[in-house]
Amino acid sequence: MTSQTLTQMTGFSANELSKMGPLDIVFSEDQESFRKKVREMLNGFRSSPFKIRLKTKKGETKWALGTVSSVTYKGTSSVIGSLVDITGYKRISQSLQKQSFLFKKLCISLRDGLI
Repeated sequence: MTSQTLTQMTGFSANELSKMGPLDIVFSEDQESFRKKVREMLNGFRSSPFKIRLKTKKGETKWALGTVSSVTYKGTSSVIGSLVDITGYKRISQSLQKQSFLFKKLCISLRDGLI
């Protein structure tokens, strides 16, 4: 089963996502970290959500906060995941970091010019 949130975030249809593994939409350089965080959460060693970068159908990057837990569904052990799209937050955060860097650089150059 695939959530409407995941289809909206990634641009893949529910049918396309059902034929993919969870790692297919995770950036390859993030997959080991993702596996580790999922294992920690499923084994009870982690309770806080983790950040994850997802690849969209168009090749764009989306950011999400994720959690997973073990459930029994129709008599079978399963894993259920939850994602919250934080792409807008990440873009604003990155923009603020860049602005802060430029402001510090400007202040340093002004100070150096006055001495």
